Amino acid sequence: MNTILCKRKLPSVTSLVLLLWLGSCASPNANITAPSLNWIEHQQTILAVPDWELSGRLNVRQTGQSDTVSINWQQQQQDFSLHLSGTLGLGAVFVHGTPTGVTVEKVGKESIVLDGLQELTREYLGYDFPTAFLLYWVRGIPAPSTLAPLTTLDTNSLLVSLIQADENGRPWELDYDRYQSVEGIMLPGRIRVNSAGIQLTFLINEWLMTGKVNP
Repeated sequence: MNTILCKRKLPSVTSLVLLLWLGSCASPNANITAPSLNWIEHQQTILAVPDWELSGRLNVRQTGQSDTVSINWQQQQQDFSLHLSGTLGLGAVFVHGTPTGVTVEKVGKESIVLDGLQELTREYLGYDFPTAFLLYWVRGIPAPSTLAPLTTLDTNSLLVSLIQADENGRPWELDYDRYQSVEGIMLPGRIRVNSAGIQLTFLINEWLMTGKVNP
């Protein structure tokens, strides 16, 4: 498979949105028992696990269009791999990322190498999607930022809603209404993300904590 450096837009509208992110099997939050951790301790517990994996579905709504894709996300420290498959001719797409770049692969196509997902979203969406925040949002915690986020917690110190602005000041609203216990850690089962012109819904069926917890 040949590899090329690319600055052009990718051909598939759906595939680009799907690279940003991600019925769930998780139980509603009202029917679960969370560990007795406060909010700060919960965030510390999440961040102490550097290697993990999730699988589920992502629904994307933008400018009157809607599509759903299956996703498998594997995170190892700062490196990640995404396996995406969906409709509208998407087929199977593999995305491999490191701190130095992102490679996009599709069967029968040349690989595309970009500086990062930020460049990918800029090419497709026409503005900067806060891709660096997704690593935190998908695990149910705010991303580190100089701008303080607005959070709403339930009685178990789990995130119910989050409003966080990206580096350009654009606000993103997130709602969490399902959680599941994975090795004693409460992780999201459904996340809704909204900003002007785009709506994402993540339905996470399974989490795996594949790495040792950092001391």
